[in-house]
Amino acid sequence: MDVEIKKGDVNHLEDCYDALINSEIGEAYFKSFDARKILLGGLNNKEIDVATDINGKCLGFIWYERYGAFGIHTYLHIIAVKQELRGKGIGKKLIEQFEENTFKKDSMIFLMVADFNKEAKKLYESIGYEQVGIIPSFYRKGINEHLMMKTKSVQ
Repeated sequence: MDVEIKKGDVNHLEDCYDALINSEIGEAYFKSFDARKILLGGLNNKEIDVATDINGKCLGFIWYERYGAFGIHTYLHIIAVKQELRGKGIGKKLIEQFEENTFKKDSMIFLMVADFNKEAKKLYESIGYEQVGIIPSFYRKGINEHLMMKTKSVQ
């Protein structure tokens, strides 16, 4: 599948919303919030990159904050791909380009993954992220977040 990664804008809001709300993290964290308003903030702040097809249709997104981890390092906030397109390598392309761009400016990337999201944790570990801590009940009571970090490879 031909995919282009570019900065998201307000035109991608509904597709980003669809990808988020129909995901495990969307179900767990965003059903009780105004997810559109939250996403609009990320789009307006230029913190969301989108994967688009050759017709410009948004397939998924990655949301990161340049100084979101401890005010120093990049924090990968959310990645979501439309439900019907999962497993086609779109998320992988989003992560690869995000890491390539981030490691030009930063030496570390942080993210958190919920304990119920075992497949995501396994994926992050397989591409070089390591768990550096657990934060109990960070976003929701009873859900532990695994703090993960990836450092820039020295070549």
